[in-house]
Amino acid sequence: MIPTGRFAISLAGAHADGRYKSQRRKIMHKYTILSLLIAALVILPVAPGAMAQEPSPTDVVQSYYTALGQAAADGDLTALLDLFADDAAITVPALSPNPVSGKDAIQTTIGGILTMLQGLQITVGDIAVEGEQVTVQYTISTAEMETPIPATDTFVIQAGQIQSLTIDISTEAMAAVTPAELPQTGGAALPLLPGLLVAGGAAVLALRRRFV
Repeated sequence: MIPTGRFAISLAGAHADGRYKSQRRKIMHKYTILSLLIAALVILPVAPGAMAQEPSPTDVVQSYYTALGQAAADGDLTALLDLFADDAAITVPALSPNPVSGKDAIQTTIGGILTMLQGLQITVGDIAVEGEQVTVQYTISTAEMETPIPATDTFVIQAGQIQSLTIDISTEAMAAVTPAELPQTGGAALPLLPGLLVAGGAAVLALRRRFV
């Protein structure tokens, strides 16, 4: 029996309303999928950079010796300085408890004498990593030295950069670099500092072998 009258009109209206809601759901579903695709296209190019991890303390120390070796070869300290924080400090306790800080001081002291200590040989021993701190034990020798002299570099690495470097070296090693040969950078103790900084980082090849 075919519905007539008001019932027929109501039934037709219900069918029409159902079709409208169904079409609306399909349209909203398509918009949702499209929005997700657009969001994915925007996020994906950024994600690799956002997820990239900063270098480990060991990686930074290895890069330090590598960059120092490159600076000694071509005189370009850019890569070396990039490894230090802007307020980084270098301390040589045997000379002074006061650190030399800032990239300008690092560039001045290291850059002025990279070619002065030719023939210096460093043999790397133990390398210890404890959190942000990396300690490198090594010995220094030259043609004039009868016995290698022990020394230690202690790095503090923060946020993927060198925050501080402490060079512990004996007075015998300091005597191997005479004040007259060093560039004048400050007071009585400071002229010796550049040579010690280079001595503390001259074992490029030996240290790289240890890290491999």
